[in-house]
Amino acid sequence: MSRIFRAHGLWEREVPEELDRRVLMAAALSAARRRRNRRLVWGGAISGMAAAVALAALTLLPAAHFGEKRATERELLELSDWSSLEQEGFNLSSQLNCGWQDEPDDRVSRG
Repeated sequence: MSRIFRAHGLWEREVPEELDRRVLMAAALSAARRRRNRRLVWGGAISGMAAAVALAALTLLPAAHFGEKRATERELLELSDWSSLEQEGFNLSSQLNCGWQDEPDDRVSRG
């Protein structure tokens, strides 16, 4: 490489100021871009870790720490009891079916 510089006389000549300014500007822009990317990476990593810790705290800690009342076994059984709803549904369908059975007979006898 030094032979090429000597052959073209680059060792003796001074670098043009415009070229020097361009090289320094490109280096400054590249360094600023690297600093910005590094901040974004660290900011994203820290945000992700904070979200993971918050999610773990909400799911793993008992509900009593957040002021919520824990349901007893009796209350849980009452929540899973569908018998009253099923009874109401049976009563409604029986009433509707009884009403529908009378109407077709009336139409047939009229017609």
